Amino acid sequence: MRLCLCAIALLTIAVCTLPGCHAGADVITVDQAKQAVRAFEGDPALVFSSAQMSDDPEDQYYELRYSSPNGDDDKEWDVDPNTGQVRSATYDGALFGPEWTEEPSGQVTQSACRQAGLTYVRAHFSDFDSLNMVESDPKWDSRGWRFSWQEKLTNGAETRNSVHVQVSAQTGLVQYYRGRRVPTPNPPAPQFTPEQAIAAAATAAGIVNVMYHTDPGMVATDTAVYCSFEIGGEDANGDGLLYDASVNSVTGEVEYSEPPPVSAGPAAAPPVTINTKKRPSQVNTHAEKSPSKGKTARFIAIRDLQATLPGSSVEWLGAGGVKLTVNGLSYEMKPGDRAVKVNGKTVMLTSKVMIKNKKVMIPLELAERIKKSATPKTRKAAGKTK
Repeated sequence: MRLCLCAIALLTIAVCTLPGCHAGADVITVDQAKQAVRAFEGDPALVFSSAQMSDDPEDQYYELRYSSPNGDDDKEWDVDPNTGQVRSATYDGALFGPEWTEEPSGQVTQSACRQAGLTYVRAHFSDFDSLNMVESDPKWDSRGWRFSWQEKLTNGAETRNSVHVQVSAQTGLVQYYRGRRVPTPNPPAPQFTPEQAIAAAATAAGIVNVMYHTDPGMVATDTAVYCSFEIGGEDANGDGLLYDASVNSVTGEVEYSEPPPVSAGPAAAPPVTINTKKRPSQVNTHAEKSPSKGKTARFIAIRDLQATLPGSSVEWLGAGGVKLTVNGLSYEMKPGDRAVKVNGKTVMLTSKVMIKNKKVMIPLELAERIKKSATPKTRKAAGKTK
């Protein structure tokens, strides 16, 4: 997916919010960034404690901060140096309060929080009501409700226009805002369906049995609609493969986040067996090193872990992944995903579950957790001790 996102970034033309600032112009000055924030907040007299360019060469932006006298109402903004857009705002005063809670709490209802967030977004995100901004399900985030909107075209493809706002359930005040506003793209109509994109990616990668893929997501640029997803399965030799794939739905060109074993090119109508209910082959006991992102993470085959746990079982869920049950606990996971459901509650791992050499491999951090939960807890007998 990284190739797809890079292509989108290169083709994105941002909207400028400052007088005299144009797309493609030189980087704005720090004084212009200050003026952008003052206009954003509607406060011409706003004074900043600091204003400087970020030190990340791959993500350049102006960081502006206001430090309150007592430190209980600090504020921070990020400004795009190329367009003058305020891309995020954080209000510490609204973040302070009761302890974090996993379940929703507070005196302000979710509906009231949404209305407060929507009012803020309409005041700060240009032409919000004129765009087809589709709302996601609200999420509780420890101290407040988070609401998100993403622009979608009539063909279902998402654009780069998105906005997120988080509102305190204690006060109804906005805690955090992040938005990106660009001209709505008008790409050619897609010629390949998501199903054809999956089949094309499988053929280009040499996957003859697709054992797993995420739901394809479509993202639009000015020139194309990209269909992106993770795909995994077996090649003709029975070896496991797992890739991040991106297919240009206009031309059929297939791209990957790493070089596939077979040269990727324009797609045809490839003969591919898609069998999401294929049971993984028997595996051998050993651990693997994760090749991704330069980090060393060790893995173990789930079948071999299960063999060491009396009374446990492993069930292949097809497209839903795999489930291991032991000692009254169920662990559901999907290859290519870091999220694991433990009795329905999501736990995030530092490494992804993966398919390697026809084996479903899980990180040792999860294996240790499973083994610990499978160990019967000893209880001290009541009464006198000897």
